[in-house]
Amino acid sequence: MKVKNSLLYFSDHNNSKTNLRSRMHTYQIIMRIFFIMDVPWGVRLIFVYLGWATLERICRYIDYSLGIIIFVLFILKRSTIRFLMESIRNR
Repeated sequence: MKVKNSLLYFSDHNNSKTNLRSRMHTYQIIMRIFFIMDVPWGVRLIFVYLGWATLERICRYIDYSLGIIIFVLFILKRSTIRFLMESIRNR
């Protein structure tokens, strides 16, 4: 039964262009998040190794604010802003 269900899923979704676009979109989002999170971390390691404390501190603050940066870049859209504004007004 489990094999049959997986074969049905494979056959139904393998040829679908919309499914391929959806998977590519998901892959692009994952890669963007990976680079947004990895670049400051890698630069910070280089600065720690070189002993540049000021630049390492700046990278640390960027690491601390990555949640806000990801929220603004990926989640904060016009509909989300409208929803937040309406929820604030209804309080």
